[in-house]
Parts: sequence; C-alpha cells; structure tokens
Amino acid sequence: MAISPEEFVKRLDAISEYKGVPYGRVHLLFDEEEKHGQATLQYKGYLALSDAFKCFFLETVELVNTECRPKVKTALSEFYPLFVPRLAHAFQSLCGAERVSLRGYPYHGYTLLRNVFDNLVLTSGHFRSSRISTASRASNRASRSIPIQSANYEKQPNLLFDLR
Repeated sequence: MAISPEEFVKRLDAISEYKGVPYGRVHLLFDEEEKHGQATLQYKGYLALSDAFKCFFLETVELVNTECRPKVKTALSEFYPLFVPRLAHAFQSLCGAERVSLRGYPYHGYTLLRNVFDNLVLTSGHFRSSRISTASRASNRASRSIPIQSANYEKQPNLLFDLR
C-alpha cells in the first residue's frame, strides 16, 4: 500500500514531535551547535587567519584567470585539467571543515583537514613524479643519452601556466 508524499511527511511530523514542537529534539541540537560556534568565534585571530587565507586563494585564482591565463600562448600542461579541480575541491573541503568545526564537531573537522592535507601531498607527489618522468622521456628522445638522474625543479614550468 503506497502512501502519498504528503501523508509520509505528516507521519514524520507526528513521530518527531518533542514537547509540542515538530522536530524539537533536533532543534535543541541546532541551538547547542550555534552556541558552540559563537563561543569559538570569541577567540582572537581565529577567523582573521582563516579568512585571510581564503581571500588570498580567491584573489590568486582571479588573477590567474584574468591576468596570467590570457598571456599563455603555448598549450597548457597536460596536468592542468587534473590539478585545478583537485585544488578547487581542496579549497571547498577546507571551508567545509571549518564549518563543521565551528558547529561543534572539532574532531570531524580535524579529520577533514587531515584528509585534505594528505590528498594534496599525494597530488603534489603525483604531479611532481609525472613531470620528472615526462621531462626525462623528452630529454632521452632529444639526446638519446643516459636518463636524467635528478630533476631541477626550479627550471621546470609552473603546473598551472607557463608564461614563456
């Protein structure tokens, strides 16, 4: 026997009432989360550091897109379409972790931050080793000599754009 969506919602409302308030128990939780967030915001410098980082990241992305990207005349690195979404996801995850922590779940927020850190370290290592092997293969094809034993990272082009 199927019930309509309206009937289903009425049943949920009826079983979730607490002291005459629909979903009253969960609203108690929301109130405590809000109190925790307000208490956390009383610490000096907490949001200044976090917000400064977010502003720096967003301004950097804007400048890359409006100033640097139009100046790129060569083909983008093959890593660009892989790296940029990972970077954007990491930023969103950092913002989410902060929201989770501010709402009273610091361990969950810390876990998210740790996951973001680990993912970025792995991403960095993946792209660095891929760039080294790509550079090594290109060098071998050009000179037909012994493979490169060490990489000179300072002379390699930027992953996001190359302004040569």
